[in-house]
Amino acid sequence: MRGAGLRIEDVRVRRARRDILDIGLMEAEPGEFLAVLGRNGAGKTTLLNLCCGLLAPTRGRVLLDGSELRGARTPRLRQMIGYLPQTADYNADLPLTVEEVVRLGRVARRGLLRRLNEEDRAITVRCIERLGLANMRLRTFRTLSGGEQQKVLLARAMAQQPQLLLLDEPGAHLDIDWRRRLTQTIEAIYLETRVTVVMVSHDVALIPGCCTRVALMDAGRPVVFGRPGDVLESPALSALYRCPIDVWERQGVRYAAARRDRPPEKPITWIT
Repeated sequence: MRGAGLRIEDVRVRRARRDILDIGLMEAEPGEFLAVLGRNGAGKTTLLNLCCGLLAPTRGRVLLDGSELRGARTPRLRQMIGYLPQTADYNADLPLTVEEVVRLGRVARRGLLRRLNEEDRAITVRCIERLGLANMRLRTFRTLSGGEQQKVLLARAMAQQPQLLLLDEPGAHLDIDWRRRLTQTIEAIYLETRVTVVMVSHDVALIPGCCTRVALMDAGRPVVFGRPGDVLESPALSALYRCPIDVWERQGVRYAAARRDRPPEKPITWIT
């Protein structure tokens, strides 16, 4: 599997007479892990929708491996892109099992009108096993916990054998343990496949140690772009989040939290 290069040039997305995305240049080299951080409403999800061809720019262009993600070539290019949304609903009148959800990644790769073959089924099984889902492959998606559902969606994305993997807040709605496990899984998959990854998040601790570059977004624009060690520092994050931010590192994981300038005026009283 080879990672595809992503390049965003002079892109503007305008809605209701307002620019919600305005990017002069942003790129991820083949095999790079790019993390995008920003406040709520900074344009992170809009950026991912642009990168996977679900949203057309008002102006500018998005290039995947040198080909513009627009027009006649877009369906073929989309086959190269795996997408992990924050949530997905497979609880329709006919609920899908874990295996069926993962198999959708092969459908996206082959096309809706093509039957899956033995190779597709083998890849589906391999992704299920790789993500540790073999013992629940016949369970319906809706019976799983939030962390388990995210692992299924990641297996579905990897079954597509993408060259670009887009991750939208993969730790959202998960508890601390599941966020840690999912981050470790994403890092292991990246190191094994070297697929190009673009991950958006608002939590510094969810950025794996394998991340190569970080972009900080504010009001639809990338305001800082560089190596994690240079970007994920107190001054840049404090300016981004409009409050004093303390940054520290422990066992290879970088953490950030709003500084508590003073203790509460009154002690907290717990109701028992």
